[in-house]
Amino acid sequence: KEQMVVLISNFGYIKRVATSAYKSQHRGGKGSSSATLAQDDFLNQMFTASTHDYILFITNAGKAYWLKVHEIQESSRQSRGAHIKSLLAVSDDEEITAVVSLKEFNEKDCLLMATARGIVKKVTTNNFANAKTRGIIAIKLDDGDKLVSAILTSGKDEVMFVTRKGQALRVSEEEVRAMGRSTRGVIGIRLSTDDA
Repeated sequence: KEQMVVLISNFGYIKRVATSAYKSQHRGGKGSSSATLAQDDFLNQMFTASTHDYILFITNAGKAYWLKVHEIQESSRQSRGAHIKSLLAVSDDEEITAVVSLKEFNEKDCLLMATARGIVKKVTTNNFANAKTRGIIAIKLDDGDKLVSAILTSGKDEVMFVTRKGQALRVSEEEVRAMGRSTRGVIGIRLSTDDA
């Protein structure tokens, strides 16, 4: 068991680096490089996780896949890493829109998903234990809709939906009942025309 820093770039490159590769710096330090990226690429996600943790990837098409952290290539701080699509059986027209790390699949923790049209869905994480690298449906999307975000919750958290036009709605996630994987979800926030 070892703590790792997992880095994912906007173009879909992923790698893990041991946390011991990073040294503590004092105020005013100049920092250190974490990845050598292609032109116009940038780091999209960076988080720490144990080598025994799971990373759940959800695509804009509503499919879920997972890997264990130790299955991701360990790299130096200077390398680019491997492309996510070389690790998962993701089709060419699918893009990974949400990444969630979790310790285990159980009936207490929930995955809360939101789409561009304001649809929200809550699913307990034990529903994704079989996703592995082939993928399973996480949310049934309406035509033209796409998944925007997914977060790990306790099932009793306060959540906030913020629209492109700056409207915000805060609700208790207990108002959204837990559902099965192949369902559509419920209206989380009512949107005005051309908002998302």
